[in-house]
Amino acid sequence: MLEILVYVVSFVSLFLAIFWISVLFFEGKKIDENLPDSNYVPTVTMLIPAYNEAETIGSTLKSLLAMNYPKDKLDIIVVANNCIDDTADEVRKIESDNIKLIEVSFDKSKIVNCKAHAQNLALPYAKGELVTVMDADAIVQENALKLIVPIFQDENIGLVASSVKIKDPKSLLEKLQWFEFLSATFIRRLMASFSVLFMTSGAFNVYRKSALEMVGGFDNTTLTEDLDIALHLLQNFKKVQSNLDAVIHVRGMKSFKSFHAQRVRWNRGFFAAMLKYKDMIFNKRYGFLGQFMIPIFFAVPILLVGAVSSIMYSLAANLYKGLAILTEAGRYFMNTPTSLQQSVWTTNMQMLVPTIFLILCGSFILFNAHKYLKETPKYPIAGLLFLTVYQFVLSAYWLVALCYELFGAKKIWRYEQRW
Repeated sequence: MLEILVYVVSFVSLFLAIFWISVLFFEGKKIDENLPDSNYVPTVTMLIPAYNEAETIGSTLKSLLAMNYPKDKLDIIVVANNCIDDTADEVRKIESDNIKLIEVSFDKSKIVNCKAHAQNLALPYAKGELVTVMDADAIVQENALKLIVPIFQDENIGLVASSVKIKDPKSLLEKLQWFEFLSATFIRRLMASFSVLFMTSGAFNVYRKSALEMVGGFDNTTLTEDLDIALHLLQNFKKVQSNLDAVIHVRGMKSFKSFHAQRVRWNRGFFAAMLKYKDMIFNKRYGFLGQFMIPIFFAVPILLVGAVSSIMYSLAANLYKGLAILTEAGRYFMNTPTSLQQSVWTTNMQMLVPTIFLILCGSFILFNAHKYLKETPKYPIAGLLFLTVYQFVLSAYWLVALCYELFGAKKIWRYEQRW
């Protein structure tokens, strides 16, 4: 069983790697295209749900006010969402007529996604034709909005995503996330180049307000409202696009506890979204998106759950057998010619060749992610770990998330302390 899963996962992974490289080859000219400046300058509402973000909200607001977008076309709404720190006071310190503070309090125990709930509470106050939802720790590049807005001249565009990068990574965990965000942003742009983007980061997304109203706003029963709203818009035949040059910087998760909570939330939210929008899978109405992209993205986590489970079981069984051999024979494993050694050697060889090809393909994609996102190569040790060990860790989190779902663990969007 393990051998079959290794073959299947290796084949699918290699297929996807080669697929993205092919997309890069044929669609590369479209990736960094930006629409020229035009007379289209719509009103924009920047919506920031903030839960205990006193440490970061000030710098976020200052970066928004420094954007090169007409101030008379811009308003900012901060939703202080059940805050128990000084978030509201930090907002009041920023003197600007463009900023509106809304303090809300509600029973968090009855709502899965308090961020989505806060966003829905603020939507009626949004004056803009476009609504930007962003994290309260994001630092916005001054031209980000100006680069994104022209894309909305296409009336069918419902959502445009930005590029998201980790700001000043210090620890190994943060550097691994830096590579992850870089490659994920690049893959999303490749998806957008042929109109199959459905996974966006919630750090900074720009929506057409009328499209949000059409689908009834954000779903506060899901753990990943950004993924859910993108699929909901696509289900209603609105386009989702992205822009590589519109750069947003966010903080990476510093502790393993916060990283663990984030990855479990993301993966549980993905499973829930796939089940919710299962009617889009293999649906001809949604073209290549429904017939290929969503099904393959849904299949990969399922295959990874099976592969990780089998590998862990195999390792545990082999360890048990090895200990039994050592106990009974009193000899070291390396000097014991057993079927166990042969099994481990065979499995390793079966995994070695596709793994090498995957690392090479991953390196090529990561190299181009640096190129198109205008980053210089750095953190070589973290980069090597990202292409190898980190991928297994991310794969294992699909199994962890599934276990949380099967055992009915409480859905928590965020703990009291984020970092």
